[in-house]
Formats: sequence, C-alpha cells, structure tokens
Amino acid sequence: MQGEKSLKLPNISRKTGSLVSSIMTATILILSLLCKGMVSQLSPSFTLAMPASVYVQRGLYVHPPCQFTYNNQHQNSSEKLFGYWFKNAETRHYLPSSKRYVKGDLVATNDESQRIDPTIKNRFQLEGNPEQGDCSFSINDVQLEDEGQYFFRIEKGQEVLYSYVDASFQLLVTGAHNEVLTVESGQLNDTLLFLLALFLMKVLICCFFFLTLFGIQTRGKLH
Repeated sequence: MQGEKSLKLPNISRKTGSLVSSIMTATILILSLLCKGMVSQLSPSFTLAMPASVYVQRGLYVHPPCQFTYNNQHQNSSEKLFGYWFKNAETRHYLPSSKRYVKGDLVATNDESQRIDPTIKNRFQLEGNPEQGDCSFSINDVQLEDEGQYFFRIEKGQEVLYSYVDASFQLLVTGAHNEVLTVESGQLNDTLLFLLALFLMKVLICCFFFLTLFGIQTRGKLH
C-alpha cells in the first residue's frame, strides 16, 4: 500500500504544480499588462498615477481614478491647492492666479474664479480633493468630441506651478449608448485586468493551501 501511495503522489504533485505554474504565469502577465495601462510622472517630487486610457460609449458616464503627489516642502503651505484638468488643444487658457498661459482647454477645476463653458462645466467635474492628492474627475453624457488627451495641472500660490503633461490620460469614445460595444483584442480596460489578476491570485493562494494540506495529510499516512 505504501508503494502505491509513493507512486501516485508524484503524479498528483506534478499536475498540481503545473496548474500552479500556469496560474502564476497568467497572473504575472495580467499584472504586467495592468502596469502598462498606468501612467506615472517619474519624478522624485511630482508623481501622478491613473489609467493611461479608458474606452467609453457615447452618452455614458466615466470616472477615471487619479492620485498625485508634489514637492513635500510645499505641502504645509497655507496657500490653497488648486487642480486643473485640461484637454490638449492648440488654444491657450489664462490662469490669473499664476498669471500664466496654459496650452489647452480647461474642462474641470476646483478654482471657482475660473470661467468654463457651461456646456462643458455641466458635464466635467473634478471629483477628487487635490488637498488629499486625489485628482479623479468625471464626465457625464460623454460625447464624441470629448475624445482626446487630458492632463492635470496644480497651482499653490507661486510656490507650486506644475503640469503633469508627461502623464496625460487618453479618453476613447466609441458608438452610441444604445449600440453594442465590441471590445477588440488589446482593448480590455484596466479595471477588468485588475479584477482578473485578483481572482487568479486568490486561486493561486487556494492552490498553495491545498498543496500544503495535501502534503501534511500524505506525510501523516506514510508515517
């Protein structure tokens, strides 16, 4: 009987080990794709992380999550931190607080002194609190003309004036809200990839638990 057990054990271990190896490979691949889908300003003082691009149907709502950091030496300043979302454009927008022109169309901000086209202001909102490093924004009733590159800018008095142009976000609009959205290869959004990676990681943990438990029980029977 012990001989039979010793012959069956390697086959089970080999099959289970192959399964675990496959899950680990898939998890690593998905996590790598997820990382490629995130943009970040690689600077020791200024960083921004959010999905590099998001697909959305025309007429729907989109809320890209966004987190940022800036120079630590200015975070205790009494000046209010203003956040601005711009859409890449050839036009230039004047910011009275810093007395500077920024290339692009202003679409959302927490600076109440700024004037934004009502048709844009009613749909674009800076949802996050810049004081807490949250630059998330949302768009209601997405239109085809909303498609394009967007970048975030912060201003804090005259101490912090910075545009995260190298960490721009791309919005891709397709179809109408009552049309069927077809997702082609390579167009899975970051949220689905993240959830799938979490699922595979949970399966991997369960496999490790099973292997450990099976090993303990087998050793007990062999002894």
